[in-house]
Amino acid sequence: MIQKLSGSKLYFSPIILSLAYLLGFDPFGYQLLGLLSVSLLFYFALKLDERKAALFFFLFGFFLYCTGLYWLYISIHTVSGAPKALAILLIALLSVYLSIFHSIFGLVFVKLHKRIRSEWISLLLVAPPLWMLLEVFRGYFLTGFPWLSLGYMESGSLISSWAPIGGVYLVSMIRAMISSGILLIFLKKRLLGSSIVTILIISSYILGTVDWTSRSNEPS
Repeated sequence: MIQKLSGSKLYFSPIILSLAYLLGFDPFGYQLLGLLSVSLLFYFALKLDERKAALFFFLFGFFLYCTGLYWLYISIHTVSGAPKALAILLIALLSVYLSIFHSIFGLVFVKLHKRIRSEWISLLLVAPPLWMLLEVFRGYFLTGFPWLSLGYMESGSLISSWAPIGGVYLVSMIRAMISSGILLIFLKKRLLGSSIVTILIISSYILGTVDWTSRSNEPS
């Protein structure tokens, strides 16, 4: 697949993946499509070298935020009355900054994967926690901007039942693990991949049956 995508064709892929990722959020709610986009991101990370992976993930982030932060244009231009060009420039600059975190993911993941040399270890034990850690850093660094974090994807879904335990960032990691499991299935590691996905979905269902809160005037 990677061999057939070279040059401009290869770097057109982040546009498609960023749009698929966005469709996983409300009001669209196509969570499976969003998870598949992350699976494909991980696939490209497995196959590309450090430089290409860093650029690939940067472009993914840039297109993601340029489209997903459309509401800033309304705030800056329509509400505040700033010129259109200024609004577009500010959104583009913010998108560049936020895309750096995705670029770091691509670079670091490839470096670690080259040392580990095991697809299933890289996908299950490296990609999900690395994705989560960079989301945490993005959410707090310079006051933070956690917009479009994977954990916010279709917030009322089954996977969101992990939120009471570890918040949105744990949900991000669980979703990333499911995406890794899906990819493992397509990489012909069907038993491992399907087992991971099944265990996480069943665990999510069980957690969803737990009542995590009680009224303040009632005994816990």
